[in-house]
Amino acid sequence: MVKFQSRWMNKSYKGKDHQFRICSVNFPVKLHDKVEAKTKKDFDVEWSEQETDEEEIINVTFRRNKTQGLPTK
Repeated sequence: MVKFQSRWMNKSYKGKDHQFRICSVNFPVKLHDKVEAKTKKDFDVEWSEQETDEEEIINVTFRRNKTQGLPTK
C-alpha cells in the first residue's frame, strides 16, 4: 500500500515569509532498498490517471535520460 502525503512549509527569504506545499509518497518497506539506490539521481515525472466505477488507477512514471550530459562521439 502506498500513501500520498501533503504538508505546508514556511521559509524566510530576503526578510519575507513564504509558504509552500510539499507532496510526498511513502513507499512500502520492501521497496526501500530500491528507492534508496535512486535518491542521488534526478528524474522527470509523468502523471496519468484513469477512474472507473470499480477502481482508480494512477500511473506515476519516473524517467531519467542516461545519456544527458555525456560528450558526443
